[in-house]
Amino acid sequence: MNRMIGFLMILISLSGYAVHIESNHQHCDGQVINGTTGTPLGGFGCGGVKFNANDGTFAAMTQPPADAYDFEPVKDARLSLSVMRDGKIEKQERLKAALDKDGHAKDDAIWPLHRVDFGIVNSVQVCMTGISPLDSENYDNMHLPYALYEVTLTNMGSSQATVDFGFEWPGYEQEWNVATNAPSSPIDLKPGKTKTLRYVLAWYQRKDSELGYYMNLYDHPRDIANHGLKVFDRLKQNAEQLVDGMRASSLPSWLVNQALNTLSSVVINGMYKRDGRTAFAEGQWTCFGTMDQMWQARQIICQLLPRYAWQELDYWARTQMRNGQIHHDCNFENKAKDKARRSRLVGWDDTEHDDYRDIQRWVDLNSAFIISVFEIYRATADREHFLRLWPNVKRAAQRMLDQVAAYGNKDYPYTFTDSQNSYDHGGDPDPYNASLSAVAYKLMSMLADETGETALADNYRQAFEQVRTSYHNRYIRDRQPITGMHCESVFAGQWLALHLGLGEIWSKEDTDYVLSQLDGYYHPLQQGLGFPKGTYDEWTPYILTHYGGLLLLTGHSEAWLA
Repeated sequence: MNRMIGFLMILISLSGYAVHIESNHQHCDGQVINGTTGTPLGGFGCGGVKFNANDGTFAAMTQPPADAYDFEPVKDARLSLSVMRDGKIEKQERLKAALDKDGHAKDDAIWPLHRVDFGIVNSVQVCMTGISPLDSENYDNMHLPYALYEVTLTNMGSSQATVDFGFEWPGYEQEWNVATNAPSSPIDLKPGKTKTLRYVLAWYQRKDSELGYYMNLYDHPRDIANHGLKVFDRLKQNAEQLVDGMRASSLPSWLVNQALNTLSSVVINGMYKRDGRTAFAEGQWTCFGTMDQMWQARQIICQLLPRYAWQELDYWARTQMRNGQIHHDCNFENKAKDKARRSRLVGWDDTEHDDYRDIQRWVDLNSAFIISVFEIYRATADREHFLRLWPNVKRAAQRMLDQVAAYGNKDYPYTFTDSQNSYDHGGDPDPYNASLSAVAYKLMSMLADETGETALADNYRQAFEQVRTSYHNRYIRDRQPITGMHCESVFAGQWLALHLGLGEIWSKEDTDYVLSQLDGYYHPLQQGLGFPKGTYDEWTPYILTHYGGLLLLTGHSEAWLA
């Protein structure tokens, strides 16, 4: 868990805000995320369950990847309560969150926790904490299909209460199971006392026999649920440490909440196949395991859950094309958008499979692979795993040199003309490819030095120096246009160099010039990144990293925060 907090504290420390961690942090009202349909709780590659505290209903998705519309209501699932005191009985047939003075639900859906205050029923306070499994040390606790719930019942009255709490779930024996420490009979609760009940809801998806790695470990949800009870304390502590540690920072609460809830993709978009193939979904489209967006996700996953990051890179390496090109995606093309087939991935060694588009000119995919391997190697110091991927890394780098030979600009060597990249939708891909390649060449020279391949290191040092000079001459000195659609990408290499701790590739003056161009196009302080051309069709994750990251790491904190 120290690694989990460490990764997120790196994010926090970059902002320049003072940071502190408190052991028993109590969040203020302004930090809670209430009124949602709940955060998804479940293991990596397993899907999840959401509890809607507004109406007391459950929804589930057990075959990832998913979007918001893949969670289906679970009929007849509910939480119920009956409290008898002094001969008087009060019942709640379906527990819902209590409301605050402003009429808002008293719940807080912040992955990997969901805290719900059900209020007071016949002088008994009822609260629940839902927990999504998170464990970077014992991964077999992490990739199991279960959600954990802890319920506390506190007698606020002056007399004994008899409490009957129900966690009711439809009895699909082969698909669902609930394990609990709760007694089978009603609970006698003395004044001022608290009773804690624990429930582990487990499931087993049987429509796709290759879907989940958990199928190697268990064959029935009953055994998974019982295991959850055994490791309940550990998983609860992990989840609370992450959330409470983040919320103890002095960063704006909206930023902390957004960062944490983005991690719910671990539940809804992660795929961990029975044979170990690991990938993430891009989102609303049918391309899954997309290198261009997931190499940014790995910046987080390699520190939060490094086993999955290495496993995903193993998959990319073994599917690398014979010419060295890294694929864009690794699912079977499914233009009909048949959801039943969306989780199908190509085999481990299917090197020549079709991507959703021709990717032979896509330089950034090869850069991304090199950068990703470097990043996780540095984060984990797993030299054995690095050396296993090193031949693939060298082939990806050579593929970039081949692309320079095919699509390079003759006037500005090692930059590109008529190349393509994973934006695949408007804009000028050439400056982005060039700036990313500078980072990749720099890393190749460093890694080749480490492996003792002097000639290879010298080759990539020369390529790095050449593209650095050519980029400056082409886009800064001669000022070829760097505005227009997707121009936030043009200096992504400078952001990555700073992010990776390599220092500046180009000078501060070059950065200031590029930022002045981007500011004049996007107007982040005046128009919230809405540029005045009349249409807006940018990729938000890229804007936040390529442009926002550059602003953050060069001291432009006001524009970054906007």
